[in-house]
Amino acid sequence: MTGLMKDLIGHLLGRLSARGIVSRPKLGSDKPESAILIEEADGLRDAGRVAEAAGYYGRALALSPERADLAVQLGNMRKDSGDWAGAETAYRYALERRPDDADTWLQLGRALKLAGRRAEAEAPLRRAFAIDPTGDDAALELVALGFETDGPGNASDLRWKRMVSAQEMAVELTALRQRIDDVLARLPAIATLSAVPFHRYDILRQVQDLPAPPASPGGPIVLLVDAEAATAEAFVALLASLRAQRDERWHLVACVGSGMRAEAVARAAELDPRIVGLASGAPIPSKIAGGWKLHLAHSRFLHPEAVGWLIAARERLAQLGRPVAIYCDEEFGELDAASGQFVPKGIALGAGCDPLFEAVCPSAGRSLFVPPVLDAIADSVRGGTEELHTLRLQLAREGKLAYLPVPIVRRLGKTELPWVRSGDRGMHDDPPADRIDVMILSRDNPQDLVPFVDSLVRLASRPQDVSIHVVDHASVRPDTKAALESLAVRPNVHIQRSDAAFNWARLNAQAALGGTACLLVFANDDMRMSTARWDDALRRAFADPLVGVVGGRLLYPDGTIQHAGAIAGWRGSVANEGVGQPGSEAGPGGRWAAPRECAAVIGAFLATRRTLFTEIGGFDQVELPISLSDTDYCFKVRAQGYKVVYQPEIELVHHEGKTRGRDHEHPEKAARQQAELAVMRRRWGRGLDIDPSVHPLFLDEIEPFCLIRFPSAERLLDHLSLSADPSRWRLERVA
Repeated sequence: MTGLMKDLIGHLLGRLSARGIVSRPKLGSDKPESAILIEEADGLRDAGRVAEAAGYYGRALALSPERADLAVQLGNMRKDSGDWAGAETAYRYALERRPDDADTWLQLGRALKLAGRRAEAEAPLRRAFAIDPTGDDAALELVALGFETDGPGNASDLRWKRMVSAQEMAVELTALRQRIDDVLARLPAIATLSAVPFHRYDILRQVQDLPAPPASPGGPIVLLVDAEAATAEAFVALLASLRAQRDERWHLVACVGSGMRAEAVARAAELDPRIVGLASGAPIPSKIAGGWKLHLAHSRFLHPEAVGWLIAARERLAQLGRPVAIYCDEEFGELDAASGQFVPKGIALGAGCDPLFEAVCPSAGRSLFVPPVLDAIADSVRGGTEELHTLRLQLAREGKLAYLPVPIVRRLGKTELPWVRSGDRGMHDDPPADRIDVMILSRDNPQDLVPFVDSLVRLASRPQDVSIHVVDHASVRPDTKAALESLAVRPNVHIQRSDAAFNWARLNAQAALGGTACLLVFANDDMRMSTARWDDALRRAFADPLVGVVGGRLLYPDGTIQHAGAIAGWRGSVANEGVGQPGSEAGPGGRWAAPRECAAVIGAFLATRRTLFTEIGGFDQVELPISLSDTDYCFKVRAQGYKVVYQPEIELVHHEGKTRGRDHEHPEKAARQQAELAVMRRRWGRGLDIDPSVHPLFLDEIEPFCLIRFPSAERLLDHLSLSADPSRWRLERVA
């Protein structure tokens, strides 16, 4: 029996026991105290009260220190409650007694990964894999982290083939999960059996085709193609892909000149009356001119389900009363020399109808599916790369664009098209002359505070328009006093003192009262600004009157990403994007390197308008004093109809938690964080579960954007519906 099945059965028995359906054996008073503690711990574990269970397992281990299994259970409970440092200690204690236990090495690796120590996680995961090379869990973790699992007789491709062969079991377990909802949330590994890392889309396509679209009514669609601009290989592939369509409701209008391509179109038209050759500039035949038209980008062709998906998307938008244009994802790959079949190598994701992202994303040549009501602005487009990009950007800005997250368009090539870093566009535009107040909370951390202030001033375009307000929270060290005195004599630097209990929300609000600038920045002291002219980048972002919050790109000191925006709906909460990834990594579709609208940004560097901060009451000082007040503020801003924007032009190095420590490393702080999450759930409800920018291809069982698998057709169409809603980012407070 696999470890996964044991966990499932054990948890199911625990839930049945809690409901009185089956009974656990009761221990009498003559039983050892450790046995009673273990029984209590097991019950708390099965009830989901993992932090309490950890306390009982710890007491039992103290009475029976030779029992490595209790140390493993203690580690599991600490890991599940977010105490990753405590989990590491417990697992290492167990390994001193059972050094050849593969599962304990695996759990240690997972704890280190969750703590953000991805490089350190590799060694215990490899040890687990070496001890038990037949198990898939360690290999899955290694590959998901980007490490190879090659070894004697265990090459990565063979490993993945074995994982793929486990899909039949995954289907059965998934059906069981659907009947036991509470087990679903506790056993993420079931779903991962049918998923692969994002960078191995080629493997996913070897075992899964696109989901079939639902049957939908309606007439044919028209494909508009600039046949002269297409490569010969791509044009032949296009004609073949049309013949292979499973839904035959299509017409092809091919724009041609007078050469060989025109002859090829004429021969195809003789065999299929749905194909029409059209001289450049000539009108589309009236009998097919009035329907939806797919403006196919140069040298593209179609997946066999493409027409069916476009008709299904058309029907969904008709039901919503939203006649807007649609664009979709693309597959890129090559044609097999022997069979002529297309072999997918990767996927190019869209930008989700975000005008900021659309302006710089790598999908400049994307095809557009246009309704008749937009013909007037689309008639001049015949597949030209720049024309399609300009039209799509215009439609996104006007709220007339929807996104179908299905790769039904194909192109030949082995890599994704290059993306454009936001800093390559408009960096030297003259921004507004807004003044900026920067609020920095600090406690006995002069070694970071002073260099951070220096970097803000040195790299500002207009340092005279930047005022810095430092709140000294109960510092006691003499070197801190000397550093604050040296800062106080600088121009535009102001020092406040507070000896009250730490309340991040209240201290920042008090600091903001000390200034008058129209833009506010709330920042941690353990950072360094890296971006020259950062203040101008901030002013440019707020030049859009609908922008309410702006956050930057934060890196760890080792150059890996700590924050590239925050996403909602990830395992029931909000999570930072890109954590632990190389700083050079652009992310899926370039999202970590491009400005875009997002669910939230973190308070380590959060900018907003003073008027808006005052209007909506600032941060919550009562129920969310520390951990989630920044996220709550972003949600309040969105509820007012303003945008929260991630702007990677502003980049900082962040020593996370250096001043105050990390919440998960202290039980009391971890408990407080859980209480604040409950407040957010009560206050915002499904707002914690929905993020319009997250592609439904991604699985939310582990770190964001690691694993992919195709979702159901209904979920894909639901994402289309969400993208077509101009108020998709707006939230409603429920309590």
